[in-house]
Amino acid sequence: MAEPGCETSSEESLGTEEPMAADPKSPKQEQPRRRGRRRGRRGGRCPDSFATYFPRVLKQVHEGLSLSQQAVSVMDSFVKDMFERIVDEASRLARSTQRSTITSGEIQTAVRLLLPGEIGKHAASEATKAVIRFNRRNKAVSVLDSFVKDIFERIADEASRLARSTQRSTITSREIQTAVRLLLPGEIGKHAASEATKAILRYTFCQ
Repeated sequence: MAEPGCETSSEESLGTEEPMAADPKSPKQEQPRRRGRRRGRRGGRCPDSFATYFPRVLKQVHEGLSLSQQAVSVMDSFVKDMFERIVDEASRLARSTQRSTITSGEIQTAVRLLLPGEIGKHAASEATKAVIRFNRRNKAVSVLDSFVKDIFERIADEASRLARSTQRSTITSREIQTAVRLLLPGEIGKHAASEATKAILRYTFCQ
């Protein structure tokens, strides 16, 4: 009679020991603790949070004021909700015109439809300014790119003529400098020649 009693007591003791040993080592219980720590470090912010922009905007509007963590979370939820609504409306407008890409026109129309009164007008005005800034930046870059390419081609053509006149198959720095002096007039030519000399000195020093 003692043997089965011993067997049951040993099984019971094993049954009680296994969860005790498994509790701290089980991965299911470690994962929620790690997630909780990550949330604490980030202050409840998710990776796609807009919270980093709030202090910058607040500084432009009301310098000297700050936002509490609760205010930041409320603003973040509000901005995300508005973003989703605008994107949904803009996607409907894009589908109605059978487009696969949402353009700035659909975004601006969606803003006008969703935001009422003065806030809608102000948002549309800011959107127009953003589009103008973007277009100007792109135009400036394209103009500068075309200008640099044109100057490079002209200098390379003139330098190649000079190299051929001396029966050389390689354009050297001397031909480039001479071509720059011939093509660029006045102060800009002098400045370019000076920068070219500095570049040669730097190259020679590095070698």
